[in-house]
Amino acid sequence: MCGRFTMIPREAVERIVREVEAGLPIGEDEVPVQPERPVAPRQLGLFDAQEDVPLLHEPSSLPAAGADAFPGARVSVVVPGFDAGRLAVADLNWGYPVTWSKRPVFNTRVDTATGPRGEMWRESLARRRCAVPTLGFFEPHKTVRSVSPKTGREVKAQCAFTLPESPVTFLAGIYEDDHFSIMTCEPNRWVNDVHDRMPLVLRPSELEAWLGPRYADLFDRRDVELACRMA
Repeated sequence: MCGRFTMIPREAVERIVREVEAGLPIGEDEVPVQPERPVAPRQLGLFDAQEDVPLLHEPSSLPAAGADAFPGARVSVVVPGFDAGRLAVADLNWGYPVTWSKRPVFNTRVDTATGPRGEMWRESLARRRCAVPTLGFFEPHKTVRSVSPKTGREVKAQCAFTLPESPVTFLAGIYEDDHFSIMTCEPNRWVNDVHDRMPLVLRPSELEAWLGPRYADLFDRRDVELACRMA
């Protein structure tokens, strides 16, 4: 599951896209500085992922540097460009609206999307894939608890994950119209002790493969090293 990540502003995403297209390493000065505790400022979506309490906020405008996204937030993502080999940036809402729930569906399991019950996701996976640039994603710890500064109640501790060799951690996604969902897969050894699912993490060098015809080669993320810290 992935219900929270730290966004990158559109203007920075556009610079990052140009560097990826040129085959250059993403410069540290191209992305906002990650705050020591990336909890605030944050952009609330339709639902507060930490407290699991419905909110009635409209999706807000593009985020400030270091803002955290929750389902319902509007996010700048990377999509294929009109010209072959080019990338583009699109602003999409996080989560597919569905008739059977008030909540948007914001995660898509690889095994579900590729299995017999994957009809909802099949066309998006085959034709409309995107990559979500982040400064890291969060997962609630299976066993470690902490006190919520918001309510004073004990909650599951949040763990932040990033790619140690890159200032940007890309998450694989799919989209339809102006909505996107993040793909999830089995946890690798860096995530397994914290959570039983993880987003499908992409290295910058893997964007072309994910957005191209060989995307299924990236479903197995067991060798993608991730750095973890308590948030």
